[in-house]
Amino acid sequence: MSGSEEEYSEEEQISIEEKTAIVRYFINNAPPGHTDKIVEAVRTIGAADVLTEEGVATMLREYNLANFKPVQLPDGTSVVICPQTEVAAGEFLQPSTGKVITFDHVTGGVVEVRDATAEEIGESGSAECTAIQKAMEGYLAKAYHPGDSAVTVTSSSEGINIVISAEKIKHDGGCWSGRWKSEWTVKDGNIDGTTSVMSHYYEQGNVQMHNLKDFAATAIDASDPAAVAKHVEKSEAALHGQFDKMYSTMTNTTFKELRRQLPVTGMKFNWANPGVATMRQVLTKGN
Repeated sequence: MSGSEEEYSEEEQISIEEKTAIVRYFINNAPPGHTDKIVEAVRTIGAADVLTEEGVATMLREYNLANFKPVQLPDGTSVVICPQTEVAAGEFLQPSTGKVITFDHVTGGVVEVRDATAEEIGESGSAECTAIQKAMEGYLAKAYHPGDSAVTVTSSSEGINIVISAEKIKHDGGCWSGRWKSEWTVKDGNIDGTTSVMSHYYEQGNVQMHNLKDFAATAIDASDPAAVAKHVEKSEAALHGQFDKMYSTMTNTTFKELRRQLPVTGMKFNWANPGVATMRQVLTKGN
């Protein structure tokens, strides 16, 4: 047996650390509503050894925190699962109601709701944060679908933090889903932010679109909650408008650049007499 044959005679073994890193990557980049499919696929391909109960919970926690999971509560209110609201492992603050929810990252359900302590609420319960929260809820009611979105306003050493998250998941013959999340910081008379948009479409194919938009710092009167909400609305509306313009022009630009309108011969295919398009005729044309 030659050296090259010996080299490929046995399958290369992947360490548990490498497997875990691969699985974590796919979970972290999964579209909304698809993490369970990733976990199922991992078990199918024989990498179930990384899917311990603790391992799955850890990966899904990372996913939810990174993607600002919006959670709707039975009382009609909502909370965003994100670093800004996490007060302890699995516990998240809802400043607008003074509650803390215990969230199960594996099942995606709320386990418990309790009153937050004064320490947990901190400055997030200030009159300024409360007023901005109310103004932002008014914006969400106007621009986002109810039941699919959430906004949370908190306070930290970084300033006043505004987090918006919306998800839409639909399975109907094909499959499509999307996420719009944004975070804004108000500090020292300025507001800046970042919006991340992800869309996914699957039907005999897999197409995803990712977009990250940074909004530069802009002077603002932080004491005016309506002005803060208006700035966020105007910024997000401008981004939405850019998407509308992009998709309206893609048919006549980008999509046409993906393939030739005619074959290399410059002639439409003769479906009435397909035999005319022989390889010999194509190769000898013009000789």
